[in-house]
Amino acid sequence: MSYLLILLIIFVALSPLITMMPSRRQRQLADLRQAAASAGLYVKLEKGEDGSQRVFYGCRRQRGDSAAAPVMLAPGEAGWTETAGRWPAERLAALEPLPGGVLEVREDREGVGVNWDEEGTREDVEAIARVLRNLLGRSW
Repeated sequence: MSYLLILLIIFVALSPLITMMPSRRQRQLADLRQAAASAGLYVKLEKGEDGSQRVFYGCRRQRGDSAAAPVMLAPGEAGWTETAGRWPAERLAALEPLPGGVLEVREDREGVGVNWDEEGTREDVEAIARVLRNLLGRSW
């Protein structure tokens, strides 16, 4: 009986520590966002038009870059379609390497980025970073 009581006390003492441990999904998101930071991207949480939370992975323009007119593109059945603004047709091919789960591509005076559902791997983050840097004319 005393062993059972000791186990119960240990379990009660350790339970707050166990509940504070991050879940598998939280660790995966932290890993993806760390990969984004390592690739030179920033991650921003935004509210969608429907009130849902969206995650924006972006690449900022550098000083001296020319600002672009705001444009938004969304994936459709026939490829990427403009939902706001004008996007040059020759730049559409640069969006092909984007991984699945990209909900929107957005370019504005700040830079260029994507809304992504974060259902992927570090390789997907690196692919997003390569596409965004390519769109801004970066070679690194």
